Amino acid sequence: MGSRPRPLVLIVEDDDDTREMYAWAMRAGGWSVEAVATGLDAIFVATRRHPDVIVMDLMLPGLDGFEAVRRIKALPETWDIPVVALTGVNPSKVEALARSVGCAQFVAKPCLPDDLRTLLEDLVTGRAGSRP
Repeated sequence: MGSRPRPLVLIVEDDDDTREMYAWAMRAGGWSVEAVATGLDAIFVATRRHPDVIVMDLMLPGLDGFEAVRRIKALPETWDIPVVALTGVNPSKVEALARSVGCAQFVAKPCLPDDLRTLLEDLVTGRAGSRP
């Protein structure tokens, strides 16, 4: 019997320490990880690697996470990838906008790495909703 392939998460976070913390936690949980710091890099990796899920910081330099999600959801090869918005901004100010651009879930920082991993596992296995 063959082993199940490890799910791939794309983590988009401009803070180096935060990006590495979440990447480490996901790898420790058996996931494959791509981690980038910009919205443009997120689009590039999403179109080439087609991850199982994307964790997108919304406040990124240059192309912000909102626009990156809009572009990812507009492409035929990536529209179906669930995106989890992750931000330190007050949820009441940005959650509706994050969902309107295509984010399936919304997580406010700080978020414990194990809690994020559980949410992603639920999302990828179908135990959590994948559409807004």
